[in-house]
Amino acid sequence: MHAVRLNTLLLVVLVGGCGGGGGDTVVDPPPLPPVDTVATNRAPVISIFPDRSADHNRLYEQRFSVSDADGDEVSVGVQAPAWLSFDPAVNLISGLAGEENIGTHEVTVRATDGVVTTESKYEIVVQFGEIVCNEGWVPPAESPFVLPYPVGKTQSIIQSYCTQFSHNNWFAYDIDTQIGDTLIASRSGVVIFLQESFFDNTQVNGEQNFVFIEHVDGTVMWYVHLTNNGVLVEVGDSVVQGQPIAISGNSGATAGPHVHLVLSRDRTNFDREVSLPVSYRNAGGTFDPNGGLALGQSYEALPFTPDNN
Repeated sequence: MHAVRLNTLLLVVLVGGCGGGGGDTVVDPPPLPPVDTVATNRAPVISIFPDRSADHNRLYEQRFSVSDADGDEVSVGVQAPAWLSFDPAVNLISGLAGEENIGTHEVTVRATDGVVTTESKYEIVVQFGEIVCNEGWVPPAESPFVLPYPVGKTQSIIQSYCTQFSHNNWFAYDIDTQIGDTLIASRSGVVIFLQESFFDNTQVNGEQNFVFIEHVDGTVMWYVHLTNNGVLVEVGDSVVQGQPIAISGNSGATAGPHVHLVLSRDRTNFDREVSLPVSYRNAGGTFDPNGGLALGQSYEALPFTPDNN
């Protein structure tokens, strides 16, 4: 047993910056006064079973405990990215990661009795979690996108985004169309993927025709459930906003003919969690509070000046 009992020191340590920005700033517990030691001094023990994954936009919490077999007072320090905080009263590491925190982060917990320091490290992989349906919207008048059907036509929305049916946790629209309707490019870009070999009305999941167009900012618009041989462009083609690109159909597992529209943030991941909200600057009709297309509403495609961005 030590001749001098150590004072309790609990320290919150936050590290500025994360991702690729510079080196961490590490602040360890301050040194304690010198004490008499014996050869049998035992190190503090950190008991932690880390949760190594987190979803952005969801609260991450990690508790741990610290003990010392000699009964010494122990001070605790935590090194973590800035989106995490440490509550020493309950040994809780917690925080809400944002989209900018997607990636891998290291957390270090240190405990010292003034003589011996114990360290425990683990990594947290932040991945895309649930989308936030009411955030990230561009006002319709400022949107770079136009409706995917020709000027003068009026179509209705048979399924909007964030619904409790197949668009749950997804920025996706289903627009009522008929087999044979012409679809136009909502925004200028380059064709990167297409599929047009499947037939209409098979009701087989996975057998849907589509064309994907990548825009100058890296986002990708999907146009899905096209008719057999219904893609009017080829991979590598540059398309201009308003240009006919496809013929609508009823391929794949559907409840009826329609075009399914999704905007992905890039070409590397097409999961629904990485979809983006889309408003349309030439839509004539009543928008929802976010400026999006509302379920059951009809929208006329108004005249527009093509934007090559």
